[in-house]
Amino acid sequence: MNNLVIEIDGKKYPVTFTYKCIRILSDKLGFNSPVATLQKVGSVFQSLIDAYADLDTNDFDQVDPHSITFEQLDMFSDLVESAIKAADPDTAFAPNDPWKLFVNNPVACGNAMALFFEANIPQESTKTVGKRKPAAKKRQKKKS
Repeated sequence: MNNLVIEIDGKKYPVTFTYKCIRILSDKLGFNSPVATLQKVGSVFQSLIDAYADLDTNDFDQVDPHSITFEQLDMFSDLVESAIKAADPDTAFAPNDPWKLFVNNPVACGNAMALFFEANIPQESTKTVGKRKPAAKKRQKKKS
């Protein structure tokens, strides 16, 4: 699931973190590659990921606001705007709305970031697609 509704100043915005979101974000960032876009997003948020990796998304309000940079806020803003536009291209969106979301509802920020990464970063899996069975041992013919 990668759909979410976030509320900013009493207005509800559906957001989606599908390919369309990555495409909009790539255009915003000036990239022509989904991989480059995901790498940029990951690198911008790496310090927060490292510092708060063990934090549950519902506890995002425990993030020290002093540890968040303008670059991270700008990226979060671009990401939220892209997710809103992906869900509904006609949605009116104010540029400072992500800041309001961050200040007023940090738990929603944590959920949005978690959903973005879950939807777009391959998760490690123990399953192997098309795993082959080991070859059966051939019986050796007895020499007579």
